[in-house]
Order: sequence, then C-alpha cells, then structure tokens
Amino acid sequence: LGGRRMQFNIILIIGWVVFASGGWWTASSDIEDDGSCNANPGAQTEVLSTAPRIYLHHGFLNTSQINHLRKLSEELGIFKEAPKDPHDKQDNRGYNQRYLDDSYYKDPIIMDLENRISLLSHIPFEQGSGATLSLSVRNATGEPGMTNLHHDHNAAALALMEHARKGHTLPLTELHATLLGYLVDVEKGGETIFPCVCNTLKKSCVKAQVACRLLYEKGVFNVHPRGHNAPFSLQPLDEQAMERVKRAAKTLVDRSLKLCSGKSNDGLRVVPRAGQALLFFSNNVRGQADPRAWHGSCRVVAGQKMATQRFLYAPQNQEETGAHASAQFNW
Repeated sequence: LGGRRMQFNIILIIGWVVFASGGWWTASSDIEDDGSCNANPGAQTEVLSTAPRIYLHHGFLNTSQINHLRKLSEELGIFKEAPKDPHDKQDNRGYNQRYLDDSYYKDPIIMDLENRISLLSHIPFEQGSGATLSLSVRNATGEPGMTNLHHDHNAAALALMEHARKGHTLPLTELHATLLGYLVDVEKGGETIFPCVCNTLKKSCVKAQVACRLLYEKGVFNVHPRGHNAPFSLQPLDEQAMERVKRAAKTLVDRSLKLCSGKSNDGLRVVPRAGQALLFFSNNVRGQADPRAWHGSCRVVAGQKMATQRFLYAPQNQEETGAHASAQFNW
C-alpha cells in the first residue's frame, strides 16, 4: 500500500505495551469493549522478525473500533472499485484506497489512535502535520496470485522526487515504519507477505535478499507480475543495470507467487485477522534503509479484505530538526 505524500497516513495500533520475555509482549487493561481507544483487554504483541523488525499486535482493535472505521469507509465510498489509472500497469482489480481529510481529526477516536501509535512505535505524533487515516478495500477476484511488492520508501520517493530534481536530496529514511491494521477476517487469500524475511542458510533466501538490495539501490521500489516501476535514480540506468533489475524483479515476483499459492513457506506470510495490526520498520536499528522490508499482498480469492494504514515519518518540527536537536562526534 503505497502513498504519494510525505505525511502521516495513519494506521491504528494498541496502547501501553509491557515487554515480556520470549516472542510476546502483553498489554493489560480494565477497559471494556465500549468503543474507547485505550489498550484492549488481553492485547498481545508477537515478534515475527527482529531483522527487519516486524511485530504483529493481537487485539489491536475491538469490535466497536472496527465498526467505527467501517462506517468511515462507507462515508468515503471505498467499497466501490477505484477508477483505473491508465498509466498504472499493475492489476488493481477490486481495489480502492482513500485518505481522510483533516476534518476527520476532530474525531476523538482518531486522535486517540494517533496517541496509541506514538506509544507503540516510539515515533512522536506531530500535530498539524497533515496526518490522514488511510482506509482500503480489496475485493475477491476469484483467482490466487499476488498484487505487487514494494518497499515503503516508495512512498517517500514519490513525495521527495520533485525536491531531488531541484537538488534537495532528502533521505528516504525519513519514513521509519508502517502500521497496517486489519478490519475483517479474509475467507481466503489477502495475506501480507515478506519474501526477503527468510532463513539465510537457504540459497534461495540469499538470492532473494540480494534481489531486494539490488532493486532498492537502483531506485526500484515497486515490482509486480507485469514489470516494475521506473527507477527513481536521477541518473538513467544503463542497459546492463536494467537487465539486472529485470531479473531481480522476476526473482521476487516468482518467490511471492509461491508464497501466496502455498507452494512455499520460504518467506513470511501474515494472514489478515480482524482486530490485528502489523507494525514493520523500513529502516534497521542503525537508521539505515533495510532492503529486507520489501512486502506485498496476495490476491483475495474469497471474501473481502479491509485495512487501514499509517506511514510513520520522522517529525519535521523544530524540536526534532532545530539547531540544538542533534550533534555529532568525530573521532
């Protein structure tokens, strides 16, 4: 789920989390299922991967919160298929995504969700930054497969490309993480997949990670069965480099198709379940881009997939970017 603006395209997430040993974190609360957006009773966090960092939050949304978001989805009209973009080669049948405008941020549930996101992601919410809630629907096509694969720095690149052409090359790592919340159980298909999160003792995994890194370094952040996006690189790639890009894209697409069909478990596949939220980081703990964070979605074979998404950018206010906000020591 890409984006075209460098702004906080919100997703939702649970509140207080207390670290526990093993692969789970647990949040406790006395709040009932009354529509409030405090941490839901019994909410747990499962560590799916530490490199890249991927966490699955069980009990992220309760029934009242899901119903509230579904109502907003109806208001936005996203249950209808979006018009086809003639410039987009991807097969986006049955898909629609919309963003809430700023007026929806008078909604106390939405604002409370922002605060919960900050608590869990450790990325502060910046009031007035143009944050918007993204809601999407993907209807069943009746056939298995995958839609596309992308690195979420694609969203940052789309937003920053015009600045880069003018000589202002801001780092794509300003986009730190993404949260993806599921609003319904999908009958069949619709999994979120990470083809480069795999066992590095396997040659096929190493090959995939090499492909993920090559594509990222060449400025190609989106691939699909019909090809890939044009490189964001300001310097055109030569014929040899483009051929390597083509082979790398095919490696990831073939691997993802096997993941979506169930023919392979060599990669990470997350089944969408109502109330769960997926938090994954596009950067490693050193703040560098993590090319293993490539991900995508399997086609919905039966049922319907509803989700909400939020990109987590570094704040741009003076507290974060001012003269006294950073320092560097040189040996």
